[in-house]
Amino acid sequence: MSDYIHLKPENYYESLYDRYTVEQCRLTEKIFLGDLKSASNISRKQKLKFLDLVLYFKTGERFVSRATTIYKWMEEDRLRDEKIANTPIPTNIICKFCETEMEVGNKSLEVRLDNKPERVEFLFRCERCHIGKRIFDDGTVIDIIPWKCPDCSRKLQVNHKNSEDKLITTKTCEYCGYKNKDSIELRKSGNEDYYSEKEKKSFNIDLDRFCLSKANGDRYIENKRQMERMTAIMEEIKNSDNQKPEPSLIMLTMFQLEELLHKKLEDSKYVKLSMAQPEIRKEVIVEFTVQDSSDRGEYESRKQLKEVITSSLKGVNWRLMSEGVSYRLGVLSGRLRGEELKKG
Repeated sequence: MSDYIHLKPENYYESLYDRYTVEQCRLTEKIFLGDLKSASNISRKQKLKFLDLVLYFKTGERFVSRATTIYKWMEEDRLRDEKIANTPIPTNIICKFCETEMEVGNKSLEVRLDNKPERVEFLFRCERCHIGKRIFDDGTVIDIIPWKCPDCSRKLQVNHKNSEDKLITTKTCEYCGYKNKDSIELRKSGNEDYYSEKEKKSFNIDLDRFCLSKANGDRYIENKRQMERMTAIMEEIKNSDNQKPEPSLIMLTMFQLEELLHKKLEDSKYVKLSMAQPEIRKEVIVEFTVQDSSDRGEYESRKQLKEVITSSLKGVNWRLMSEGVSYRLGVLSGRLRGEELKKG
């Protein structure tokens, strides 16, 4: 049995990341240069300068993300290999036709494009019947019967033919007339020259343009830090220029507070305001009671009293305490907190 190995040498991931960088920058350049065909000379120069600026930041950010992205890719592949290695092989897998035990060919992770968790897949084969089973670590089983007719389920006639660069497979059903021809492109063994010499040279030129050296990348990072510091300083200056001074509070004594609330409350049909003996701490805390002379229910009475007191105390040194207002049989109570303001 063979296991597919995901984790590769670090230079594989470095080359892959750099290829993505080149492709992204080429696409950006292609879009900009396509817009320049109908541009005037002045507009063309401006757009080319803007393209240079866009590529400066794109290549710089690709350098910034390079090491962490490569580490992430390698860690993901390491965990994939670990999951494959630690998943036990299913046993007693029997061929549904000849009823002999099937042999496991390989195990790997299922390729998923739907962001669902990857499953370990075991491929079992029966050499006698030329069928297979895909068995996943979550218990899912999928039969592979390449010679089964999809229309009538009878056995197909399968023929393979090799041409110079293709493998052609023809499947025919004698019973229902089903026929299918499929071809697979073949690459010559040991042929690694997938790209032409011209393509390789063009790629290496763009690799040099778009993939920053360590010196240039470090310079970009330092310039970025300086720009961020300058932005933060400018934001502080802007905030300080726009900051409005807090309005100064009017200091009321407890006697003045009682007079203020007495009138405001009576206007809203709250009567018989009574203040208890104040507690003198760092601040002054005083309990009050008042009676509701209207026919409001408990919820509405408490809500309205809180609104009246809060609006009445705007701009003064007294506040309704956080526990709010209590209600029993038309009698409402609460506590007020006053702060002595420093002069000067």
